[in-house]
Order: sequence, then C-alpha cells, then structure tokens
Amino acid sequence: MAQPRVVVGCPLFKRDWILPTWFKAIEAQDFPLTSMGFCFQAAEGDNATLDCLFDWHARHPEVAHFDVEANREVQHAEHVEGHRTWNRERYAAMATLRNRLLERVCCLAPDRFLSLDSDILLENPTTISELVRLTETMDVVAPLTYMSPPPRRPEDSPGTDFPNTMTWVGPAGNR
Repeated sequence: MAQPRVVVGCPLFKRDWILPTWFKAIEAQDFPLTSMGFCFQAAEGDNATLDCLFDWHARHPEVAHFDVEANREVQHAEHVEGHRTWNRERYAAMATLRNRLLERVCCLAPDRFLSLDSDILLENPTTISELVRLTETMDVVAPLTYMSPPPRRPEDSPGTDFPNTMTWVGPAGNR
C-alpha cells in the first residue's frame, strides 16, 4: 500500500523565532517528508517569517508540496507571547485564515490534512504516523495537546491543561 500524502497547514505571523524548532520536530517524525506537504497563510511584509519558511524549503526540496500565501484579507495581529487578547474580530480573522488554508489544501486533495499551529511542537516522533493510522478507521482525529509550561525541575510533573479537547460528560455546565 502506498504511503498516504499528508499536508500540514499553519497560519503564521512573526513566528520566525519558533519555526526552526517546529520544523525540527516535524523532521524528527517517523513519517517521510517525501509524503508530506505544507500550506501556510502568512502576512505580507513579515520577511523574517517568510525567509525562515523558504530557507527550510530550500534545504528540504523533497517535500511533496510547499505553498505560502501572503494573506492580505485579514489584519494580522502581534501579541506578547503567553498572552492573547481574543475578541470577535480576532476570532473572525483566525477563522478566515484557517478557512483559506482549508480551501487551498482541498485543491491539493491530499489523503490527510493536519492543522498544526506553530506553537504546537510534536514531541513524540510517531505522532503523524499514528494519526494517519487512526484515520484509516476514523474521519477526524487529533493528538491530545498539552498547553502547560514545562516543569521547572526534572522531578516535577508536566502540566495537564489541554485546550484542544471537549467533553460531553460530567455535571451541567461542564460540556
């Protein structure tokens, strides 16, 4: 059976500082880059981020697809790391960026689409292959994503706050 083609999509703005680490985590996956593509929504004029993207692609021409669109329809907003101000306008802007990513990815017709924000670093090297395996029998899957600060000391446990899940069980108001 042929290896499924996976396209990774990500909206970006002023993320040049984290992209090398994000890409390194993807390179460490047991899933081959030759079966992966990338689709980005970036900001016009964000040259540091754009340079980082194209430098990585120049070092990895084996990727199946590499697409960067400088999106002009939305106002990209900078934030202080660790602090987000989400209001109706920011949600609408992010929805526009994500919908544009999905439109572009649908035109490529990959076997799988992985929406992977630049603040999500894949630690387990089997994450992508495991997600591909799970989608052989399920339509939609996602890794459990912990968004907690790392432990300060080796003997401390990592945090377990995970914002990418929703539960439909539990007391009223906890759904």
